[in-house]
This record gives sequence, C-alpha cells and structure tokens, in this order.
Amino acid sequence: MDYEKHLQLSFTMVRLYQQIEEELLTMVAKRLKLDGSLTEMIELEDGKTTQSIQSWQTRMLNDLGPLRQEAIIEIAKRSQKSMDEVVRMLHQAGYDAVNQNEGIFEEAFEQGLLNIKPPKPENSAALLSILKTYEDNAHRQLNLINSSLISGHQQVYRDIINETVAHTLAGIKTPQKAITDTVKKWAHKGVPTFTDKANKTWSTEAYVTMVMRSMNNNVANDMQFERMDEYNAQYLETSSHTGARPGCEPYQGRIYYRGPGTDPLGRYPHFGSTSYGEAAGLLGINCGHTVYPYIPGLSTKTFNRPNAAENAEAYADRQKQRYLERRVRGFKREERMFSQMGDKALTAEARAKKENEWAKLRSLTKQTGMPRRYDREKIL
Repeated sequence: MDYEKHLQLSFTMVRLYQQIEEELLTMVAKRLKLDGSLTEMIELEDGKTTQSIQSWQTRMLNDLGPLRQEAIIEIAKRSQKSMDEVVRMLHQAGYDAVNQNEGIFEEAFEQGLLNIKPPKPENSAALLSILKTYEDNAHRQLNLINSSLISGHQQVYRDIINETVAHTLAGIKTPQKAITDTVKKWAHKGVPTFTDKANKTWSTEAYVTMVMRSMNNNVANDMQFERMDEYNAQYLETSSHTGARPGCEPYQGRIYYRGPGTDPLGRYPHFGSTSYGEAAGLLGINCGHTVYPYIPGLSTKTFNRPNAAENAEAYADRQKQRYLERRVRGFKREERMFSQMGDKALTAEARAKKENEWAKLRSLTKQTGMPRRYDREKIL
C-alpha cells in the first residue's frame, strides 16, 4: 500500500484528535475570559499589591477541577468513536496490503515459482492474530493518549497562570505581557501528550499523527511479511521517492532477500542489512516507503533510486515546508484563543502573522514546485 493511502486511512483519526485538542485549548481561553483575567491583570499594574495577584492566582487555580471535568466530558464523548475508527483503520490497512499482492503470488504458484499455496487471507489464522494484536495495542494506546490529554490540558492552564504570576512578581514582564506570551507559547506547542526518551515533548496532534501512521504502516508491513512467509516468498522490492529521509535513502528502490542465510541466487543483499527496525529507518516511524514482493523469474523491477543530491535537496525543502505549516497552525490557534479571550488587538496581530507565514509558504512552493498541503495548515 502506498504512502498516500496510509495517510488517507489515518486521516479520520488524526482529525478527530485535532478537534479534541482545539476544543481543549478553547476551554482554557474561555476560562481566562470568563474570569476577566486580562482586565484584572492590567488593573494590577496600576498599583495593586502582591497579595492581590497571589489571590488571583489562587482563585484561577481553583478552576482546575471544573476544567478537568469539562475535558473528561469532551474526551468521553469521542472515545468510542475513536476506538471504532481505529479498528476499521487497522483492518483496512492490513488486508489492503495483503490483498494487493495476491495476484502475483497466485501467478507465481501456477508457474511453479512458489511451492506453497496457503489459505485465502481472510481464512489465515496467522493474519488474524497479527490484526488482533494491533487492535489490542491500539486500545491501550488510545487510553494512554486520552489520559495524557487530560493531564496535558491541566498543565497548559496551570502554566499560563503560574508563569504569568512568576514573571509579574519578578518584574520581568507586565501582567498583560506575561499572560499574552504564555498563551502564545501554548498556542504553538499545543496540548502536551507524550515526552520521548530524548526529552522531546510531543503535542497531541503530532503524537497522534505519528502513532496512527505507525500503526497503519506496522500492521500493513507485518501482515504483508506474514503473507510472504505463508507463500515462502523470500524477495522484496522497496519503493522510492525523491525527498526520502537520510535513514531510508540508501535502501530505497532496491531488491532484497529476506529468507534464512544469504541469497541463494547470489544477487541481492539481505533485508537485515538495511535500517529496517530502527525508528528513523526504513519502514520506521513516519516513513513514506513501502515494500512489494519480488518473484525472480516473474517480477520486473519497478522502482529506481533518485539522485542522492536531488534527494537531499528535496528533503530539506520538505522540512522547510513542514516548519512553515506548523507556524501557520500555531498562529491560527493564537488567533482563536485571543478571540475567545476577547482581545481584538492580539487577535488581529495573530491573523497578520498567519498571513505572513502563508506568503512564505506560497513563495517556497513556487520556488520548489512542491504542492501546498492545505490539510497540514488547518486547525479544526
């Protein structure tokens, strides 16, 4: 299954959690407006005491309980839909990947190039077992994401209040500047959901996107490899595209042997010699490659390797575009949050910055010839 198909399959789940994340950030903005935060903090600049600002902090933090309950209700409304959708997604990803190759397997068997004829995919206990394992894992992952969303939502609100007070009392910023800067920070960072081993914190959108695409890729690859084993088909070809990341580029557009020992034909390197199995490697996290069975004596090599220099340039251009797309989404969140807080000036400022990033995107895509990915610029 090609990369675009994988993206489409995970699209619904990613959009669902984008909606949840945007709603949680909107809840924070509404709570700040509800309590007259900006107005009150500006008044504090005119000579109110330290005790007053600390009283404001206490009162605002007392809203953590009601805010948590709002978040739980919002997530619960969508949790069953998300589980049903991920089961459908995994089933389609797995069986689509398997079924697309049945034709060549059957032809190879009829020609005597393969000597095993397994049961149909829908009757394969091994394939069903793989799918069930991924469904169980998906259930655990979604529960973890949902609980992390609640704690991340609390972190955003708590940080806005505490950082505003700390910067104000230290005399670093005015109350209005402090709260504005902290809201901007979280508008761009999003609701934190996961911190990895490198201590990088992932937003809900970024983490769910990575998890769903990885689930899709992994179930498709594992079921496809299992089907190859059922037929005793021991060769594969990797796809190729310009702009492949460094961990994948050396291994794309090649034919590999994946059976025991070395290639009995003496032609192809072993699949184990690639970066397969590494997070940033072939078929790893967010990888855009796929593999196809290759039957010596029947298959024709399909993919060619792009020029290495052109690939590196395209990869760099794509990273620039992704950066600008994230900036657009961040300023859109700023615009929405300040609008909910009732600050027209900051709303207009965020809108102007968003339009500036759009101009940069238009210039970049005109220069590189890459298409605009409007879906990556949207918030819900």
